Amino acid sequence: MRTHSSSAKTRGRLSLAWLLPIVCATGCGNPAGSTSGAAPLGSAEGASVSSGAATATNNEVGSGTSAQSNDAKVMVDKWVEAQNKGDLAAYLSFYAKQFEGVKRSGLRTTRMDRKGWAADRGKMFERKMAVSADSVVVQPGAKTASITFTQTWESGSYKDVGPKLLVVVFEDNGWKITREEMVKSTVIGAQKPTPPEVTKFAFVIQDGEPQIVLDVAPKMAWAEGTPELLADAVPYPTRIGAKLDSLPEVYQKMAGRKMRLYGASGPVCEADLAKPTLLGRVIPHFGEVGRWHGTGDYQGQKPLSKKEIGRTAWDLAKGGTAISTGVNLVAALTNMKGDCKAGLWATAADEPVHVVAKAVDAPENLRQKALQALRKLPEYSTIQAESETKEPWDKKGKVEVSHLKHPSGTELLFISANAVEGCAGFQGIWRPFLKCRVER
Repeated sequence: MRTHSSSAKTRGRLSLAWLLPIVCATGCGNPAGSTSGAAPLGSAEGASVSSGAATATNNEVGSGTSAQSNDAKVMVDKWVEAQNKGDLAAYLSFYAKQFEGVKRSGLRTTRMDRKGWAADRGKMFERKMAVSADSVVVQPGAKTASITFTQTWESGSYKDVGPKLLVVVFEDNGWKITREEMVKSTVIGAQKPTPPEVTKFAFVIQDGEPQIVLDVAPKMAWAEGTPELLADAVPYPTRIGAKLDSLPEVYQKMAGRKMRLYGASGPVCEADLAKPTLLGRVIPHFGEVGRWHGTGDYQGQKPLSKKEIGRTAWDLAKGGTAISTGVNLVAALTNMKGDCKAGLWATAADEPVHVVAKAVDAPENLRQKALQALRKLPEYSTIQAESETKEPWDKKGKVEVSHLKHPSGTELLFISANAVEGCAGFQGIWRPFLKCRVER
């Protein structure tokens, strides 16, 4: 999960206090979810810069035939070249008839079908750009292939870098892209929020067992051993050991530290931290899951072993590069006292006990005022512009408004707006907090 803070003013009795965008990365056919702690959690295609020759370097070939891998690698080279030359027609020729695209720029995420992708790329190609793909890894299957690499995209004053995933299928006598996702977009030059100290605040992940998140962007050099698949289901959690002597000193000292876990209404348990490990989480494309289990297009083929699924899921979670995406440094719990499975976040046990404001459904009058204020904000308008209708985009999906009353007297409203139109259609997701100014 990545968080971002900003402020704005609205008319009426509600004002925006802060925003907590939730970045999701899902495969078609799978339930939506957020990237763990880092979120998991995109295609940065923004403005113009000096172009350059297509570059796809340091290529590696995964399992499968060398011919398939080489063909897929050549496709990536030509796909990059089309972007650097500004050849939109050539670029679009690399996309399959059935396509899902996930565009990310910093914390902003947009999902599009092929028609929406082509329209978006048309605007992008109006300006000069420089694109490169480094550390290309091809993992071919019988009918599909997964390609991961680190993409650098630059145009004008905008530049970002991050791991990208292409899922390709063999169509019209060649490899075509059926899914594209910039798994994580790091905007170069953008100011990064300073994370809180782990002892002051840490997320809790409940994948198989309660685990405390120590670092949402660990270095892959910390990993050692073989990945272990914890559960053969979304988000396919995998665990691998961490070299204790390679960790920053602050994390080395966390082993044995007593923590207090909080649930929806307050403290729920206390426990000691075990030795840190690395936890990978990913929501793969449904075609990839079919390959693992010998289902769908892979019906009749030998399923992968649990060990093979674990290795593949781990590779997808870390993005196939040295840049961590869906991987967190975590610590399991020992000597648990209380209901630790109800934990959502934690602090060190020697920190002052926090009073938690429990969230309840907002009364209808506050709900309507919250929605009115929400729709006046510029961030809402940005998402509305991507919808093909004039109707408020939040009406296309589910909106939940929660009311929180803190003992200090502060009242907050949390809005979760999630509008999804099919596998690769319009998807608007926004989850802000609004601070109430209540007239007495």
